[in-house]
Amino acid sequence: MKSIDKRVHDLRRDVEGTFNRYGFSLAVDELVLENILQAVRAQMQQDADEEPKKQDATAQANLAIARMTQARSKGDQTESAPTDDVTRKR
Repeated sequence: MKSIDKRVHDLRRDVEGTFNRYGFSLAVDELVLENILQAVRAQMQQDADEEPKKQDATAQANLAIARMTQARSKGDQTESAPTDDVTRKR
């Protein structure tokens, strides 16, 4: 959350600097700026909350793939074992 707060603070400072540079009155637009920054903060928080979910989904998919691969290799070993025994008896 601190990172988001810092980024929003930096964004606010940049906007204020731009307003001052071009001579716009920030007092009139203070409420508008606050609403925009609240929306930006909410989106950043939502993005931050979704990132672990994406990582969890990727980890689960990788685990499922590993299990399927392992099951296939075990299946191949059990299927090939009787064939090897038959070949040896001949």
